[in-house]
Amino acid sequence: MYLPCSVWTVARTNQGTAVLLKEENSGKSLPLFVSGAEAQILLSSMDGTGKGKNSIHSYVSLLLAEGEITLKRIEVRESDSEKPSAYVRAGRVGRDDFSRELPLCDALALAVRTGLPIHVEREYFESRGVFLNLVEMEKKAKKKKLEDKLNRHIEKEEYEEAARIRDRLMELDVEETC
Repeated sequence: MYLPCSVWTVARTNQGTAVLLKEENSGKSLPLFVSGAEAQILLSSMDGTGKGKNSIHSYVSLLLAEGEITLKRIEVRESDSEKPSAYVRAGRVGRDDFSRELPLCDALALAVRTGLPIHVEREYFESRGVFLNLVEMEKKAKKKKLEDKLNRHIEKEEYEEAARIRDRLMELDVEETC
């Protein structure tokens, strides 16, 4: 059984760069760790600037060369390696559906570029998915940076700059309570 998901964002974490797939019916996300180059491919696909610099187009050409096909969805499944396996599911006119394995990054980029739905194996998602609130994480990180800056300015006796930073921190606190 598969869960419908979508690419939510690409984020840096303390464990590396991750593509976050968001399950459509919950607040749970699945972090899939990728290299910096793979993250760039996905980001360029997400903002529409990606132009075939990866092997995704050769895979699609291969699939299209097999006959009249319709791309149906991307499936992400558990594999023997650290990264999950990704497959593009397609159908031919008058024949059974088939799937072809793709590198994870290429499969996700294909989904982003074409609007193909992404389906993640339920057991895989449930065992590795996490609840994330990126907005809260970003606010906490921003607040921590400002607090560190504030302390540095106080230590240097730069009170005017410390007061400006204190005011920004107070603004953040007001935003949190609203």
